[in-house]
Amino acid sequence: MKAFFEELYHYNWLVNGKINEAVLSGYTRLPVRTIAVTAHIQLVHLSWNNRMHGIDTIVDLWKEVNKDDLSKLNDNNLKVTLEILNTVGLEDTFSYKNSQGKEFTNTYKDVLFHLINHGSYHRGQINASLREAGFEPVITEYIFYKR
Repeated sequence: MKAFFEELYHYNWLVNGKINEAVLSGYTRLPVRTIAVTAHIQLVHLSWNNRMHGIDTIVDLWKEVNKDDLSKLNDNNLKVTLEILNTVGLEDTFSYKNSQGKEFTNTYKDVLFHLINHGSYHRGQINASLREAGFEPVITEYIFYKR
C-alpha cells in the first residue's frame, strides 16, 4: 500500500507541475482566483505535511504565493510526503488541530488520500478556468499518467 501512495504522490507532483506551468503561461490573462486556487493546493499540502510531522503551525491556506515559488512548494511537498510515508504506518493515527483550534485524530492513510482527492478537485476548477480564458486544459487524469 505504501508503494501505491508513493506512486500517487509522484503522479500528484507531476500534474501539479503541469498545472503550475499552464497557470504561469497565462498568468496575466487568468482570473486572480485561478492563481489563488493553484497556490491553495500547495498550501494545503504543506499544512497537512506539517500536521503529520506534529508541527502545529497554522498556514494561511489562501495566502498569496509568489508565482516563482509554486514549483518549489510542489517539489518540497513531494519530498516531505515521501519522507512521512517512509517513517509512519498507514494505519497509525495522529492528532492535530484545525484552523479553528478543534482537535481531531485521523490515520495517515486517510489524510494522504484526502490530499490526493483535494488536489484533483481543485485541478478540475483550474482546468475549467483555463478553458474559459481560452487556454487548453491540462490532462490530469491518473489513467493518462499510467499509460
